[in-house]
Amino acid sequence: MYGDLWEWVGKRWERRRAAGEWPAPRRMPCFHWTRTAAFLFGGARDTSPEGYVSDTWSWDGERWTGYAPCRAPSPRVH
Repeated sequence: MYGDLWEWVGKRWERRRAAGEWPAPRRMPCFHWTRTAAFLFGGARDTSPEGYVSDTWSWDGERWTGYAPCRAPSPRVH
């Protein structure tokens, strides 16, 4: 697994480095894009169902923001 972030900028990929907290490395997370942010949910840190995570993060192009909603879907992979 990798913990780096790459963003498509016009005609090429650029590696992004953000200050502050980052989501833990994972595989197969769910993503949703809006005009202002990309949202990451869930994924797996290892291959067992116990390794699935249910955290939610948004990327605004400069920093990651973690969320702790009162209600969230169960841990899952995409």
